[in-house]
Amino acid sequence: MPTIRHSVGNSPRIASWFSILLFTFSSAAAAQETRATIFGNVRDASGGMLQGVPVVVTNDETNIRNEAVTNASGAFEIPYLLPGIYTVSAELDGFKKFTQTSLVLAVNTRAEVQISLELGAMTEEVTVTANATQLATTASASQSFTNRQVNSLPMYSNSAALLARSVPGIQWVATSNYLGLHSNAGASSITVAGGVGGNEYSLDGVPNAAGGRRMGYLPYTDTVAEIKVETAGFDASKGHSSGANISMLTKSGTNSYRGSASWQYWNPQWNATQSTTNLAYYGGIEQAEREGRTADAARLRSQPKVPPGHSNSWAGVLGGPVWMPKVFKGTDKLFFFFSYNGSKDKKTEQPTQVNRTVPSEAHRRGDFSDLLRLDPVKYQIYDPRTARLEGGRVVRDPFPN
Repeated sequence: MPTIRHSVGNSPRIASWFSILLFTFSSAAAAQETRATIFGNVRDASGGMLQGVPVVVTNDETNIRNEAVTNASGAFEIPYLLPGIYTVSAELDGFKKFTQTSLVLAVNTRAEVQISLELGAMTEEVTVTANATQLATTASASQSFTNRQVNSLPMYSNSAALLARSVPGIQWVATSNYLGLHSNAGASSITVAGGVGGNEYSLDGVPNAAGGRRMGYLPYTDTVAEIKVETAGFDASKGHSSGANISMLTKSGTNSYRGSASWQYWNPQWNATQSTTNLAYYGGIEQAEREGRTADAARLRSQPKVPPGHSNSWAGVLGGPVWMPKVFKGTDKLFFFFSYNGSKDKKTEQPTQVNRTVPSEAHRRGDFSDLLRLDPVKYQIYDPRTARLEGGRVVRDPFPN
């Protein structure tokens, strides 16, 4: 790797965790790298490498600049960049200025930018508006979720970590019941490769683990800038487990004041009732009517099919430059980001073993033969009309396949 001079301008920011406003400055090192890198070469029009060319990378939202100078091979590399949108520029006496805009960097990626300087005055400029090809740092199988995806996709209690369930290669092994605001048990119940070993979680490059192989903190959706879920082939920095690796990056303040607020309401009586619940409800009424217990049948009809209750979850975020009138203006220098979320549940505790699966087309036709491949004993269906007494036991014949 060539020796390249660079300067890194990480911006300080203010974050809010657990409703406490903390002033923290971003660190130059992390347990797991979530930042990105821009690298490439600078050539002249004939393809020759140019040495000593200043290359400047600027974050479009904070105006923070990072600089590097090309080495003898014309190469440059600028690491430790927070994910976001960047502008890359290069200029040298006798050449037109080069500018590339709208370069999007994701979590833990490497973006290659090939710069070609044309002869001309520095007052002239060549501008390219296109995204550079982003190269994965490893051959891992992964999927990333942007902030727009995180906010657009529905999920319980606005918990962004639940999106990991939708990634190919992830197996969800929890019971599909209601999850509260900080239900880290249900949110962490995912596995890969058959559940060999635990998963690894990180937040802004810092381990986010709790006891019992669970995620420590579940960030609210609007505080998350990006989520990356890796299911196989991690690099050495993420080799602490044999399960999935889930990296989350939180938002930071920018030069613009931005905020949002949300409210989520959940009511079990608004959801479709499970077939097993319907069977128990209407089966009890039917049995009471068959036995002539009309009062019991009327009482059962007056009861709700599912227990009443509701849940409210609300939150708000705000970020921007720190500004104190006539004292300090933090534009391009110092930023803050504040978040708050809360919830209130008023409901009956749900049973944990409720079958919420949807019958397949074959099952609706009465064909359950596919279940025999899973367990030929547990899922074998017997014909009740063949029941007979043999050796003091009631035996039945299975339905023919």
